[in-house]
Amino acid sequence: MDIRVKLQVLGIRYTYSQAQVGAYALVLGEEGGIRRVRIIIGTPEAQSIALQLENLIPPRPLTHDLFCTFARAFNIQLLEVYIKKFEEGMFYSELLFDDGINQIRIDSRTSDAIALALRAKCPIYITEAIMNQVGEVFEEDLPQEENVSDKEEIEEYNLEDLYNRLQEAINSEDYETASSIRDEIKRRENKNK
Repeated sequence: MDIRVKLQVLGIRYTYSQAQVGAYALVLGEEGGIRRVRIIIGTPEAQSIALQLENLIPPRPLTHDLFCTFARAFNIQLLEVYIKKFEEGMFYSELLFDDGINQIRIDSRTSDAIALALRAKCPIYITEAIMNQVGEVFEEDLPQEENVSDKEEIEEYNLEDLYNRLQEAINSEDYETASSIRDEIKRRENKNK
């Protein structure tokens, strides 16, 4: 049996590669260690993961939310996500489900598996062999890159306007803007304590 390494989701970054326009890098870190794994994912999965990381609730359930609600309704529990293979630049994962009687493993895209794991609050594992192959040590964990003009624009609004703009951003599924606005709201609320 392969040695497993437990991972935690550290964040998501937009990739600036011309070969992968509109792609994001999902960064996972080894729990209690310094190695990191970057997985390139698409925009819909990145938005779904970012929403969960930022504790933002969309006005209507996304596919991953719907799937988790369905599983809970039928007493099916997601026990773990296992990144089991890395081949030709692609990660392969499986989900382990339990319905109280049977346990079953189902193949999944890694980005979907992680979006579900965050919602189900289940562990994410990778093989030690894959970690040794693709793991890297970053100088810094996800440095915050801010668009100065966006930050200046956000700072011009009062708190009530920020709450309204936050809701508008969520409703229009502009989760990057919503995240920036949410951070500004938190900053102001902490400043006023």
